[in-house]
Amino acid sequence: HDDDGSVRGVFTAVTETTERVIGARRLAVLQDLGAQAGAARTVEEACGLVSEALGRAQADVPYFALYLRDDSAAGFRLNGVTPAAAAAAQTSAWPLAEAVQESRPLVVDDLAGRVGQLPAGSWPEPPAEAMVLPMFAAAEPIGALAVAASAGHRLDADYRTFMGLVARQTASLINGASAYR
Repeated sequence: HDDDGSVRGVFTAVTETTERVIGARRLAVLQDLGAQAGAARTVEEACGLVSEALGRAQADVPYFALYLRDDSAAGFRLNGVTPAAAAAAQTSAWPLAEAVQESRPLVVDDLAGRVGQLPAGSWPEPPAEAMVLPMFAAAEPIGALAVAASAGHRLDADYRTFMGLVARQTASLINGASAYR
């Protein structure tokens, strides 16, 4: 109200909750992966548990492909992938060897040209960016995880940290199954 009592504007207080909601959702994914610890008796079971957990995380992980090292010509074997997206999981499409050799995550930003259109997850558009994250047992490389970022979110530092934690949890589950064996 102004001095003569007329309404001149409206004040609306807003609390932004997007980051809190995204953080809680990502934490739930990590808790889901962590809850699988000790449940797998074989590496194949561990990969299956990871695939199930990441399959439930479509809002943040619209696509994933889990590769373990082997003695084939490609050097990697596909051990888990987003359902209905196996065609994009060709070993040659992802810089797996480079990520493992350099011991660091790599950003892949030409997804359409490299692997084709990936599942959109909870979003109307397909992902445009992904990361390939190496996985280790002690200091030895065991494989790599390719994870697409949702089209609805930038691949910022928080998203990269989340993907790194997913890769660590995945490696931990696989290492636990290997140790059990």
